[in-house]
Amino acid sequence: MRTLTRIAWISAGIGVICLILAAISLILKTSIIEIDDINFFRAANSFFLLTIALLLYLDLKVRRRRITFN
Repeated sequence: MRTLTRIAWISAGIGVICLILAAISLILKTSIIEIDDINFFRAANSFFLLTIALLLYLDLKVRRRRITFN
């Protein structure tokens, strides 16, 4: 569980870095790493979706443990 949580947070961090790179390239009107601005946003979107999926999966696992059957 800790490993998946760490992977989710790392994925969110990479998504934020992609957004920062996209903002910088839009402000400077040049491509930083020879990647288009749209590709930065698509990459950030993918990382954020991965983060959301992992956190939802972990939340469902925790909720399933809390339910006790008598």
